[in-house]
Amino acid sequence: MAKFGTFKFGTQKFGTREITPFNQNMCYDGIPVGLIVRRQINKEYIYRYCKGHQFKYNYFVPTNPQTVPQQAWRAKYTAGNTAALALSPAEREPYIKRAKKKKGWNWHNVFMSDYLWAQSH
Repeated sequence: MAKFGTFKFGTQKFGTREITPFNQNMCYDGIPVGLIVRRQINKEYIYRYCKGHQFKYNYFVPTNPQTVPQQAWRAKYTAGNTAALALSPAEREPYIKRAKKKKGWNWHNVFMSDYLWAQSH
């Protein structure tokens, strides 16, 4: 056993467990890091847990397109959000009723869906 302060966390393999394809997504540099891992480590890997499965990706920075169509869409979205927040409670009522029919939606989602559909067609 290492003395206190002489052992660096995450540099020692615990146990003699063999790394298999099943548990390789739970390892960092061959060191098991847990049963369920979420987050990024050292800007090298991103760990994600979804629907009972562990996923491991290489670290990346997503692109931020600054193209004319993308900027136009962002402007439409911003205008829609401003319009949604300006609605009175009475004006929100039809959207609230429609949102109750869609699982996981709220009035804002329904309004934005309608607004963006109207703007794009």
